[in-house]
Amino acid sequence: MIVSLVLPVRNGEWCLPYSLESLLSQTRQPDEILICIGKCTDNTEKIVLDFQKRCPVPTVILYDREGIGTGYAMKILTERAMGDVVLWIDADHIKPKDWVYQIVKYFEDDPDLVYLRERGEENSSSSMSYFKPPETEYIRSITYDTKHYISPSGMMAFKRDNVINVGNFDPLFVRGQDLDMTVRLIFSNSKGGVCTPYGHHFGVNGQKNMWKPLKTPTFFKFIYKYGWRYCFIDRYGFFALLLRSTFIFSTLSLIFSIILKNPPIFLLSILGLFTFITGFFLGFKIEKRKLTFNILLVQILSGVGEYYQIYCLLTKEDKPRLGYGVKWIK
Repeated sequence: MIVSLVLPVRNGEWCLPYSLESLLSQTRQPDEILICIGKCTDNTEKIVLDFQKRCPVPTVILYDREGIGTGYAMKILTERAMGDVVLWIDADHIKPKDWVYQIVKYFEDDPDLVYLRERGEENSSSSMSYFKPPETEYIRSITYDTKHYISPSGMMAFKRDNVINVGNFDPLFVRGQDLDMTVRLIFSNSKGGVCTPYGHHFGVNGQKNMWKPLKTPTFFKFIYKYGWRYCFIDRYGFFALLLRSTFIFSTLSLIFSIILKNPPIFLLSILGLFTFITGFFLGFKIEKRKLTFNILLVQILSGVGEYYQIYCLLTKEDKPRLGYGVKWIK
């Protein structure tokens, strides 16, 4: 089994060196590493070139000079990769030393497995204390996806030919490319699912990425691409949208009730905020995630951003170029 490892990065100077160091320490190295550098304004390219010199396996560098985005980067990385299995790591991922070995073993143990997604630990801080390879206890189990429900988590490995056969990654889909690919693989009857935590992920909750939830929310972009059936595929995302909407409208009605001195609206607003808080904390308890101020702020910004996406969906004509991607027709 030939194994390729791909890494799309743009302005990743703040975390990329730690991600690359975790790759150098792997007990089982991939057969090749491919890195796509986006339109950067920091020292990302210098860091990658230095890594290429030190890396013990062939390292190919590609470029997204126009800054099109991760969807485009993953498309050209997948096209260029030679591996039967492709492992995907982002610049804000830090992996334990046996990560590559463990992921490859999943595919070796099950020839029918097409993709894997991770139920990883997502940190809400960019504190230097987090930038170290985590020690992870592996439990060899997979929660398999179905056409009726996909749990939210990031894709980290896939069989190249299957991804190419369902159209490869959508270059115009600016965020959520992995979930987009998961939906298409599921509807092509591919076998895959979520496995054990694999390292640290700073994601949109990191302090360096707080602008993303406001500018690039994805739920209504998925609605545009897959239709209303997506609400049933991603029930977690639909529930999160309802909670965020409850918070936004309850907060606005609370302000107006105070200005207008209207007790009934005031009570309804308090009830709405209580519903939001209850659902929010219940979700974190079920997922066993740590609640921080950053994560709470992300939820609020995502809610506001989603309604901006509704505005774009209703008023803008060139939707693919706004990050809505190519409509999926089955």
